[in-house]
Amino acid sequence: YIVTPLLARFYSRKKVTQEALNQVYTLPQWNLALRLAQSLNVMFCIAMYSGGMPILYPIGCLYCVVAYWLDKWCLLKGSCRPPAYKEDVLKLSMHMLPMAAFLHTAVAAWTFGNQDLFPSRWSILKPLAESLFISGERYDGVMEEYRTGAVYGVTWDFLMARLLDFSREGAWLLMCIFLCCFVYYVIYYICHFLLGPFLRPVGMLLMECCFSCARGHKLADGGSQAAQSPPFREAKHEMEAKGITSSYRLSDNQFYRDAYRALDFTHKQVTQQSLGLPSISKLPSDFTLAAASGEGPQTPPADGEDEMEEQEAGSPRKQER
Repeated sequence: YIVTPLLARFYSRKKVTQEALNQVYTLPQWNLALRLAQSLNVMFCIAMYSGGMPILYPIGCLYCVVAYWLDKWCLLKGSCRPPAYKEDVLKLSMHMLPMAAFLHTAVAAWTFGNQDLFPSRWSILKPLAESLFISGERYDGVMEEYRTGAVYGVTWDFLMARLLDFSREGAWLLMCIFLCCFVYYVIYYICHFLLGPFLRPVGMLLMECCFSCARGHKLADGGSQAAQSPPFREAKHEMEAKGITSSYRLSDNQFYRDAYRALDFTHKQVTQQSLGLPSISKLPSDFTLAAASGEGPQTPPADGEDEMEEQEAGSPRKQER
């Protein structure tokens, strides 16, 4: 907001065409992908290492507040109008946030299980951890090798030994959460990438069968309701008594009756002119009264219209006859 106007003022002196000046004074684009990646990077770092460094929690809150207002100010004041983005990018970002929680659990359990920082005794979950990671005897030998400097680097045995530390009293709850998240992600990725192409058609087939059964029940319920419904003539009298329009004709609807009469008058006038007969000079005398009161004489129905209404209402008039 400060540097861009100065640069535009400086470079505009050498521009002599309107197109070049427009390019200089046009504000830069708002890079949504870049800002989203930066925000996710900060959130993942804070969520991942905050278990061992609690100071990151207030830092993360401060970052969210400052980033929100600065991004809003830059978007409204220092950027051109962005295009209409879809929600796909944000949905992908939301799906990645549970992975940050999983990493937070793993790093926090690794930190609280470190006996040099947080010494604690074994919990009741040690037999379960030994069946999953490494035995207690092997754990003592691996940790002794690393204390004496006989082994350097992170080996598989050292990794299993550190995972066994998750079962201590200072990190046993984190170990339970870690195992639940690990099992969830293993099942999710196996179903999504390996079994997805095979299970997706089966799921669609089951959904279609359920929808077909639901439609069949609806049709059966509709048939029973239609069998209990009264005939059209009785229903028509009830609708007229309640002031409900019982026909699709414009002449029977009080809101469109005037429009129907005007269209009918215009049709008759055009027909007489085409036949060479004297045209009607004015509307019928009762049209103005109908327009003022909202009522008018109903036009007699044409032949076959009653039967069409009865068929549309679901009443078999021919069977009654």
